Amino acid sequence: RGETPGRTFRARREIQHSKTMNLSIYGFDGNTGCRPDTTLEFEDRDFYIPESVDRIDFAPAIFIRMTRAGKCISPAFAERYYEAVCPGMLLYASGHPSAALFDHSSIVPRTFYSKHTLEEESNVFELKADGCGIFRFSPSADILQTLDTAIARCSEIMSQRTGDLVVLELQKPSVLCTRDQGTCEIEGSWCDNPLFSRAIIF
Repeated sequence: RGETPGRTFRARREIQHSKTMNLSIYGFDGNTGCRPDTTLEFEDRDFYIPESVDRIDFAPAIFIRMTRAGKCISPAFAERYYEAVCPGMLLYASGHPSAALFDHSSIVPRTFYSKHTLEEESNVFELKADGCGIFRFSPSADILQTLDTAIARCSEIMSQRTGDLVVLELQKPSVLCTRDQGTCEIEGSWCDNPLFSRAIIF
């Protein structure tokens, strides 16, 4: 289950990225969009919410690192364009006109995993807020096909470069925390390994 010390080098990969990186989003509702690379957050730094925002929503997601450039990629060949994936989460400033553009709101660690970790149903992606589980995901038989669809749909509107990220939402965005709470501690894990741990501070 997950990774043993002897398998770590093969299963986990350090993400290599250039100064700029596209993030193409394949939403849970089937719509596509994009985010600037300034939204990426690889470190466990606290997220301070602007005064104009009273609520933060979240969507659990799988980040796919593209290893080849392509445009209008067919779903039948999409698997050839990536090797590494990692669960993470997207934050949205609810009700704000720039809800998906806030700095540090696309959360994923630098270390990515082999896409074959998604073939093991025993692997679990879990999110917690203030110690309570808010999302739990185990790979299903069709998850790789869904990733292929996400790559195909996103590459229709945006050329994919080596190192770019395609992000598949696993759930419709829902409320994570509000200004009334003050602070919210979030944690993520995958394959029994910690992904991130950070505070959202209003």
